[in-house]
Amino acid sequence: MLQWTHTLMSETRQGESITAESDSVAENSDSNYAKLFAFIAAVSIGLITAFDLGTKSNNMTDAWRHLTATTIRYNKSLATKQDVINAYEKGEKTIGNVTFNQQQQ
Repeated sequence: MLQWTHTLMSETRQGESITAESDSVAENSDSNYAKLFAFIAAVSIGLITAFDLGTKSNNMTDAWRHLTATTIRYNKSLATKQDVINAYEKGEKTIGNVTFNQQQQ
């Protein structure tokens, strides 16, 4: 319960920051499109940062390369089925879980 409360408070803080940032970027513009795009950009950056998607993407690529290389070796009879299973397990560990980045701003 405490973890959910902390996450909710963090999300609320980020929501307030996103709203304030999009308002400050677009306050000199008369266009509603500028305000909308400023809000979308702020939300996107917040999500990318909060869930550390850059690192997650790199981990996914590393795991995919490792499993693909082992599969190619298996298809060429240079690896065993157990090697492929081990590569899969290592890939799963490399990918890991989605974590929430709770940096203080």
